[in-house]
Amino acid sequence: MSRFLPPQSTCDAKRQGSPSRHQNVDEQSDGPKRAIGRFLMENLLAPARSSGAFGHKQNNAEIGGPVQTPDFQKIRRERASGRCDCSSYARRVHPDKRAYKYYWWVFWSESQVDGDEFLTDKYRLSTAAAKALLAELKARGEPTWLYNCRLPRRDPANPFDTNHPRWRDAEWAPGYDDDSDPVAPESGHK
Repeated sequence: MSRFLPPQSTCDAKRQGSPSRHQNVDEQSDGPKRAIGRFLMENLLAPARSSGAFGHKQNNAEIGGPVQTPDFQKIRRERASGRCDCSSYARRVHPDKRAYKYYWWVFWSESQVDGDEFLTDKYRLSTAAAKALLAELKARGEPTWLYNCRLPRRDPANPFDTNHPRWRDAEWAPGYDDDSDPVAPESGHK
């Protein structure tokens, strides 16, 4: 269902030096270790997540879960150290807002719960709600951890072959026009 990626860091690129001529474009921008991690996350862990195992039937450790599990102690240490930015464990957003629906989790020191329980349907947000919460927390100087998952939209205009084995057990989101969530201002995603 969802795939988590490590937070983007300019420090990683500086440590790894210049890319070799054997690396592909993704490896050049993210570094070879991150590219290997992305390959593992997308190809080996995706079947477990697409089966609905994300935070529901299994804990995140069993399926390779997010890079950083929501943890009150760790985020409160970040806050005490004066850190006030957003660490993103979210996947990149597809540019076509009609192809996928994204759900978001914004973890911060005052979240209701932490751990695997936080990354469940009960605490997920729409794109517009997540952006609004992130803006509010940024203005307050709160460190945040951002997570997301994407679901293919069930829409006749989408190119998804619902009979293909890849989509057999997928959880589907409503079509863009049928989605009742508010539109996020800049991106147009719901």
